Amino acid sequence: MDEKELHKIVGTEIPNGEYVITEDNQNLFLQATFSPEIPKGLAHPSYGHLATHCGKGWSLAEFVSYLDVPIDSGLLFGGGKISFSKPLETSIPYLVKARISKADRKEGSQTGVFDRVTVTSQLYDINNVLSCQADETFIIPRSEATKNNSSKKSPPRSKPSCQKSPQSSEMPKLLVPTIGLKEIETVMKVMNDINPVHTDFSLAHDLGLRGPVNQGPSNLAYMFNCLLQWGIELESLKNVEFQFHNISCPGDDLTVTGYSTSTITHNNNYHLQCSLSLDVPDEMINVAVATADLILSKSQFLKLQ
Repeated sequence: MDEKELHKIVGTEIPNGEYVITEDNQNLFLQATFSPEIPKGLAHPSYGHLATHCGKGWSLAEFVSYLDVPIDSGLLFGGGKISFSKPLETSIPYLVKARISKADRKEGSQTGVFDRVTVTSQLYDINNVLSCQADETFIIPRSEATKNNSSKKSPPRSKPSCQKSPQSSEMPKLLVPTIGLKEIETVMKVMNDINPVHTDFSLAHDLGLRGPVNQGPSNLAYMFNCLLQWGIELESLKNVEFQFHNISCPGDDLTVTGYSTSTITHNNNYHLQCSLSLDVPDEMINVAVATADLILSKSQFLKLQ
């Protein structure tokens, strides 16, 4: 797919799909991501991504086929944004609507030429009420374009973790238990994920990665878990925007740090913006950063102090 063809895919409507967050499915995901217990009938906020990603009318194989890329190309989840109208629920069918909203071609000093393709999806409940909207951006290596592109590559850019300001309020640090292949394979089962980059050591090596890739939704879950550990209730979570800077792998010991960076009061509610960072401290690797927008009642806010 050349760059002109890439731009033409923007606006493509993906067939509608349906997704049910089953209790069994969620329990597997919670165990694999070391997540806290979720109130009965509600879903972990990572399902804002999982349900939209897995519930689309295209499978992953159909999606990559449309993009004209092999499944073993090293396609990765680069980041996105999730907006919640209300907490997601288990055991009810959600209608999933999706379209390709952005597509562009970039070149990195270490990655070569790659495409960034963003899919925007909505989840509608049984009453046709919008529950969640999610953007997910895929990073797609284009080796054939790299070979044909002789332009000078940019120098590598540093990807810093979130920085604490003098006005910040620090959350309790979250230490993620050591990641194993067992957890990665469980999340593959939850997602019906067939991407071999998650378990194939040889493929990871050939792609220049430091190991098989722990799933982006798991990395996202660790950051959500830091908020939940702090005492944030699901109904308070309104928006989260996140970006993956590096991968996490089997054997990594990850840490999540977080700070509330701003607080605004309005109609007796507290609007908080929080910054989160997922890191492998021993390797000095920043895996991901996120910004979360929260709305809390006065009593909820005071509990955090």
